[in-house]
Amino acid sequence: MAKVLTDGTVGTARAAAVVSVRLFAGAAEVAGVRVQRVTIQDGATVDEVFDRMAEQFPALAAMKASLKFAVNQEFVEMDQRLSDGDEMAVIPPVSGG
Repeated sequence: MAKVLTDGTVGTARAAAVVSVRLFAGAAEVAGVRVQRVTIQDGATVDEVFDRMAEQFPALAAMKASLKFAVNQEFVEMDQRLSDGDEMAVIPPVSGG
């Protein structure tokens, strides 16, 4: 039976997927973790996963606008969809001299 999914599309229920979220530098510091495994619906976006992380670690929410994201070592936009086994990286801005 088809149903309306949370992303507004019509289809069958999506399967659960597990992704690893790696936090770097300041993001890891405010969260207090460097790696977090997150169970999502297959096809959830980077934005959705980050929002879930920010619910668990509220200090991350304030950083969102300045962060970059990567999936499987490739920079991506927030609307990138994730699949089981993906690795998502949360990368704050860095400076150097």
